[in-house]
Amino acid sequence: MASKSKENLDVESIKKYQKYDIKCPICKKQVKVGVELGDIKAVEHFPFTHIFLHGDPIHALVVYIDKQFNVRGFEGCNSMSLQKESSVFQQILRKWSNPF
Repeated sequence: MASKSKENLDVESIKKYQKYDIKCPICKKQVKVGVELGDIKAVEHFPFTHIFLHGDPIHALVVYIDKQFNVRGFEGCNSMSLQKESSVFQQILRKWSNPF
């Protein structure tokens, strides 16, 4: 697939193309990971890292995506913390309502 420039990204093709089915190495479940258009447009270098929180207990799937928007690798992460401020909570709620 040809490389896409950030200026020529089409929202519908990104929503369709930028979903990945990945088996989490921690919980062993198949999860659908989506990358938001705004996150893709903000990428300044490749590969870029995308973190997907899920599960109970909560853990992360860390995904590495290359310039052609292919997954180049991933790993699980049990160690995480959140800053306990209202602005962080608001950002989490905004992410929760994303189209993926």
